[in-house]
Order: sequence, then structure tokens, then C-alpha cells
Amino acid sequence: MRINIFLLLLLCTIMLFPACVMPHAEPTIVKTYYAVDKSELYERENTREGAVLVTYHEMSDGTWIAEGGQSDEKIKYLHRVELSGVPVNAAPGAGKWRFTILCMDDEYTFDEVFAFYASMKPRQSAEFKVVELSFNAQ
Repeated sequence: MRINIFLLLLLCTIMLFPACVMPHAEPTIVKTYYAVDKSELYERENTREGAVLVTYHEMSDGTWIAEGGQSDEKIKYLHRVELSGVPVNAAPGAGKWRFTILCMDDEYTFDEVFAFYASMKPRQSAEFKVVELSFNAQ
């Protein structure tokens, strides 16, 4: 009886060993969202579909990678989040904005992203990246 259990454990160990030792495959691109040409940006961001500001990729491991930026380093983001709303200090009847961001933490609010986007800072953030934008006048 002990030999059977030992042989069963040995067989399981031999079968599982290659999975532990083999290198994991690199994630591949599942879908690419292409940035619009700069000459079309204003027209496209003022439509319901909006404009893709930066080319970015959905990866096979569920992460997201955006191209461009200040360095060649590609940051892997865990989440793609769509946020929409009307800015806090907007006039009555003002249009509705929609941002799509790539981020590590999906706890961002519309107001946080809008404040960042509306600021005079460069369109870069360590925590998230704005990749799509639309504005619908009501």
C-alpha cells in the first residue's frame, strides 16, 4: 500500500515538474487601437465615437500597453477604464466628456482624470494614461 502511494506521488511530481521549469510564453497582442491622425483629432474627439489619442494594445494576458511617451519604455497597465461625466464647474447644458484610460488601479474618478487632462501639465502621468477622448455637446 505504501509503495502504491509513493509511486503515485512520484508520478504526479514527474508530470508537474515540466510545467514548473518551462519558461512562460510572452503575451501577444490581441487587439490594437490605432491613434487618429493629428489633423483629424478635433473632429473625431467631438463625436460620440471619440478619438484614440495614443495607439495602444490589448494583450493576451489581460494587460494593456500604450505606445509613445517620453521614453521607449512600454508600461504594462492592468486596467482599461472608461469614465464619463460633466465637469463640476460646467455651465448648465454643457457637453458630456468621456475618457478611456489605462491604469494600474481602477479607482480613478471622472473628476480626477478631467482635472489632470484640463491642467497645463504634459499629457503624461505615472499612474494612468489617457488613450481615448470624446466630447458630446448636448
